[in-house]
Amino acid sequence: YLRASSGTLLVNGDDPELVRRAQARGVRVLTFGSKGECDYVLSKVNSGKGRISFQVNGKYDFELAGNGAFNASNATAAIAAANILGSDLKELCSRWKELPLIPGRFRVRRWEAEGIVLVDDAYNANPCSFAASLDAFDELARDGGGKRKIVVAGAMLELGEEAAKYHKALGKRLCDRDVDLLIGVGDLSRHTVAAYEKSGDKGRAVFFENYGKTIEFLLPIISSGDRILVKGSHGICLNYLVQEIEKKFDQPSILV
Repeated sequence: YLRASSGTLLVNGDDPELVRRAQARGVRVLTFGSKGECDYVLSKVNSGKGRISFQVNGKYDFELAGNGAFNASNATAAIAAANILGSDLKELCSRWKELPLIPGRFRVRRWEAEGIVLVDDAYNANPCSFAASLDAFDELARDGGGKRKIVVAGAMLELGEEAAKYHKALGKRLCDRDVDLLIGVGDLSRHTVAAYEKSGDKGRAVFFENYGKTIEFLLPIISSGDRILVKGSHGICLNYLVQEIEKKFDQPSILV
């Protein structure tokens, strides 16, 4: 279709293998990323106090609500797509600030009275996005010295024949993150929990087949100072867990 319509394939220019494969398709290829040879170059990324700022092509300054520096790359992909479809980059700079926080995409909610921080990243998950999410979560957990770090790791779906390997690797990665409580949800996350337990005795790990059992276990034990990351593929339905946590602490909270 792209060949027939003289369309454009937009890819991550920081991934040389992806660029090579895209260029072999015989269609117009444009790239975004931090490398200077990209068509849309991302630079000057800063994240803090609920805002992410960055620059595109050395002169267009963008800012958006949210946390996690990795979201600047996601935003650059969207900005590039909008520009390819005719939107002016200068105009996008001003309009981008108005975009709301989106549930499930590393949305951070803080209950000041309880000192509890909840990171809702439940919309999607793959090995790379999980690594980026954990990096950003580590920063949040250090800010304020939370009582516990709790990670609810939903299964990462649609990973093909090597799915078990990716989930084992995630378990090993989590063992190095000083996680106090790991909760695996969904069949594939059995591998994550097993690898975490095998890698060292740093924290507690439990497994549940579905979000319902997870809700029953987690809600009664959340306590003051906890930092909680909820992440998994959309099919694991961890958004319902997020909703129940928000209901439990129905006193005023702030999005940060």
